[in-house]
Amino acid sequence: MADDVHINYELVSALYKRWSDQPLSAREADLIEQWLSASPDNERLLEEIADADVFRQNMMQFKSIEPEVIWDKVMKLRKSVSGEIKPARKFRYLRTAWLRYAAAAVVAFAVSVYFWMSVDKNEMNARRDNTIPVAAEVVPGSDKAILTLGSGKKIELDPSSQQTITDGDLLIRNDRGMLTYEKTDVVSYNTIATPRGGQYRLVLPDGTLVWLNAASSITYPTVFSGGQREIAMTGEGYFEVAKDLKKPFRVNIRSELSVEVLGTHFNINSYTDESNIRTSLLEGSVKVVYNGNSKVLARGQQALIDRAADSINSIKVVSNIDLDAVVAWKNGYFSFRNADMYTIMRQISRWYDVEVVYEGEATDRRFRGKISRRARLPEVLEILEESKVHFRMDGRKIIVQPDKF
Repeated sequence: MADDVHINYELVSALYKRWSDQPLSAREADLIEQWLSASPDNERLLEEIADADVFRQNMMQFKSIEPEVIWDKVMKLRKSVSGEIKPARKFRYLRTAWLRYAAAAVVAFAVSVYFWMSVDKNEMNARRDNTIPVAAEVVPGSDKAILTLGSGKKIELDPSSQQTITDGDLLIRNDRGMLTYEKTDVVSYNTIATPRGGQYRLVLPDGTLVWLNAASSITYPTVFSGGQREIAMTGEGYFEVAKDLKKPFRVNIRSELSVEVLGTHFNINSYTDESNIRTSLLEGSVKVVYNGNSKVLARGQQALIDRAADSINSIKVVSNIDLDAVVAWKNGYFSFRNADMYTIMRQISRWYDVEVVYEGEATDRRFRGKISRRARLPEVLEILEESKVHFRMDGRKIIVQPDKF
């Protein structure tokens, strides 16, 4: 690690005080405000500092950095904030155990902030002992999709620039990863499809926002005429539906399922390689219709349809679901809550566009954690290996090895 890495210890001290709910001086509050306004990444960092799963991931990555370097940085930080931490008077006579816990909190916070604010990630990657060789072309997914117009013409969408697309009198704009439509009276059907390793956003003609995950598609009209707004999708999508009380919005999943709304936020996961179709509600209400049966969902509920169940017509409703985990993919993360290895590897396979095979049965362990979808594939596999799972790579194929224990 280069010795000239700059750390703003005054800022870190102010962040620590905010993190531990201590009062801030006017200067400290201003310092944090300036730092937050400097980059959207800083606001996200402030949220991630307190996330135990992200902290665990950072600590795993620290194994490639010399301990002496980390210790020097932490000692400097500890010295810089030691005069700022003032326990309430009633704790004055607590013994050294309290001090040890307080010191542990300072060090944990320092290491987390140090990782995000001062680690030269290029240098860290160069130092990393890449124990899982992987083909150089295996990269994280990105914004990419194919638009099929009503005429049948296919257009590869370029997320890095602005495109103006015409189809007769129809005008479509692609602005750096967001597809939008100009108002028109011409009715035709378009399809946008993301490949494995792709994702995309679009605004439907009625103003509804749609996020498509990898290996997904949505087919929709260029103008919603008649008494309802109806589209079809495959894979996974997140919807923020524009309100229109006169025109309900309906999402059809092949011939299996439909979701009907007026204006709301929800996520549908309907990948065919998943055993369940999951419709999760973040805001408003939706009616899920499946093989003649229906259920109305409230916020925080999920309709769960098990394709393999004997009672194929049933819809199971689960309450108090983890909404952050449901839409983690949209926000740039893998988020696992008691997930098995097969579930995790299906997500990795879709996002990195790789094949996954198993040597024997996968581990029966369950996993909990959060990993950035921007991470390199070797980093993701190394994080999983911290839980005693083992992999090897063969080109674009991940081989999951039997549990060693």
